[in-house]
Amino acid sequence: MKKMNDLSLLRRQRSSEILRFILANGAMTRSEIVACTGYTMASVIKYTQFLVESGVLMQEPGGSGRTLSFRIATGLGNVVAIVVGRTIQAILVNPHGVELCSSDKIPFESDISPEAFLAVIDQVIGQVKQRHASSKGGDMRAIAIGLAIGGYINPRKGISHSFYASKTWQEFKITDAIGSAYGIHTFMMNDANAAVLGEKYYGDGKAFENMLLLWLGEGTGLGLLLQGELYTGASFYAGEIGHTKTELSDELCYCGKNGCLETVTSESNLIRSFRNMIGSVVNSGGIIHHQDGAEDVTIQTLINLANQGDRFAQKVFTYAAKALAAKLADICNVLNPEALLFRGPIIDGNRFLFDAVEHELRPLLLSPIDSALTLSYNTGSASPIGKGLSAAALLQILGDTTPESEGSGL
Repeated sequence: MKKMNDLSLLRRQRSSEILRFILANGAMTRSEIVACTGYTMASVIKYTQFLVESGVLMQEPGGSGRTLSFRIATGLGNVVAIVVGRTIQAILVNPHGVELCSSDKIPFESDISPEAFLAVIDQVIGQVKQRHASSKGGDMRAIAIGLAIGGYINPRKGISHSFYASKTWQEFKITDAIGSAYGIHTFMMNDANAAVLGEKYYGDGKAFENMLLLWLGEGTGLGLLLQGELYTGASFYAGEIGHTKTELSDELCYCGKNGCLETVTSESNLIRSFRNMIGSVVNSGGIIHHQDGAEDVTIQTLINLANQGDRFAQKVFTYAAKALAAKLADICNVLNPEALLFRGPIIDGNRFLFDAVEHELRPLLLSPIDSALTLSYNTGSASPIGKGLSAAALLQILGDTTPESEGSGL
């Protein structure tokens, strides 16, 4: 791959715009690129040729056999996507958003230190490297490592200011630590932001330029795509809907404030509410629940119970739906998005919760907002975060942090 850090700003911007459209739409002819970008044909010829020579795009005959189309180059290299939630997992993703292999999901201690965190990172990357070698042979040809993590981060500097799972984690320079260990470009971003990019370029969000993605897991976050661009805010902290106040709670949140939405909607709080609700011994939906056995309840247990009609699980999710709908209605009435996608371990496969949120949300929306809004949730369990990190890496190719080689020896 050619060295690109010395490109003129204009060439970088226009080449990046072309790359973004091809990433979103798949193979495109030069005429289609002209129609999307508004650039002249001469400019499109110049920039596509540059991207082909740089190894970013490849050209192939169109349907007629004469018209060339351009797509992301297969040999561009892969991205190691590291997803941090209640567990840490590494996923190897190719330039077309296909997940080639993944590590186990490794749980980590409740008050994890930076040193222990890096040890788990090394473990999951090692598993991916080994599994790729066993199935495909050779090295991973990784061009970047991308890290998706919640909490207060500065993705430009690669710093995690704080992390919910660690009381002592302060100003951790994650990308420097990982990048120096592996000798490869490393970047980080908020998990909800990675998810919305994954849906935009490889999932249900391809048709939308203005889209919100609500991530529901141990944290509750919002990824915002506005006018086709990821919006992160002045301090990279946009979308922290989980730390807005809800009228349905006055409990203390780990952030230090009372009544945050996450005190109702987070995975651990939903499970705790269910345990408190079932009391000592209750026969619910044909399953005997009691205080000791409730310790084994997982979020998937609650989802299965709610979808099967269990009134206690449904009550927990209904309460969360009311809190979510009130917040989402305000945001949708302000931003007027085309789509609102629900993703994450709490909502994936959770038809009951999705229906409950929609039932509460639609009446709160202004009519023109409601009529233009598409709602969707993930009926399975596949996460868009790894694919979003791959898209982010590709979109950075023409930026200042571009790797100079065609892939590392990972």
